[in-house]
Amino acid sequence: RTIVVGEPSLAVSLAAGPVRTAKLRVEQGGAGAGMELSGCEAGYFVESLEAWPGQPDLRKGDVICAAGDTLLIGLTEDELEQRFRKAFENGAMLVAGPFE
Repeated sequence: RTIVVGEPSLAVSLAAGPVRTAKLRVEQGGAGAGMELSGCEAGYFVESLEAWPGQPDLRKGDVICAAGDTLLIGLTEDELEQRFRKAFENGAMLVAGPFE
């Protein structure tokens, strides 16, 4: 099953299952979220996840395509970082799925 998200000049496919919501865990005191992310046309690709603070709703290979009420698809690196940063807090809602 493939879900295609279409923007005026962009098509992004998320495959191998439904897009799902995830709750972001952010450790207080500057430890962060324990994720290594890289920008891609679909948002932030999850390169790796650390054990602490743990992200039980995310998997390596997922792409985060929305954070809070902000779509992360088709953005430049700067726009992606700015929009994700605005939603970056403990308990923030994300939309993610396996990236094809």
